[in-house]
Amino acid sequence: MQVLELGGSIGIVTSVLAKLVGPTGRVVSVEASPDLTKYSKTWLETPGRADIVNGYAFPVWSLPGGLRVGGFNQTCSLGGTVDFSVDQQGGNAPKPAASRAGEPEVFDLSTLCTKFNLRPEVLVADVEGSEAIVPAQKPALPEYMRFVCIELHEWLYPNRTTDEQAISDVLIREGFRLREKIETAWLFERV
Repeated sequence: MQVLELGGSIGIVTSVLAKLVGPTGRVVSVEASPDLTKYSKTWLETPGRADIVNGYAFPVWSLPGGLRVGGFNQTCSLGGTVDFSVDQQGGNAPKPAASRAGEPEVFDLSTLCTKFNLRPEVLVADVEGSEAIVPAQKPALPEYMRFVCIELHEWLYPNRTTDEQAISDVLIREGFRLREKIETAWLFERV
């Protein structure tokens, strides 16, 4: 099995995923914090099996025009939030690059799948609020993606539970059903 993880932190969940996918499986994990990425690479990375990537990742197939990324705000020792906004007038603007020299690359799912020759059956996303992009830019997840495990952070959204429900509704319209919800973690399965 192949898994794409967005928001890997120090790699604890990544480690579990790498074990679960078996000897021929693969996990690609993206983390916005350069420090956490560097740390997880020291104990976890096995290129071609468990790839650890520093970057800003959004759980949509294609990034919207007008996306602006302002950097990473470390809020605790295990992570933080990506400062981003979407200019609704962005139209067909090109995909964004990092906003400052030395900043991590900005990824959508399509770019990650192409760059790592990946066809993930599972998307795991714990991106501390960056999932709020989903209602504005439909995820358009490919058919081979069978499961989405996403942590929703309603306290970070402008409209709180309304925005949380909007994210869930978009995934359901894309052919997924809510299989299970435990606290803030939502597991969707393709119908």
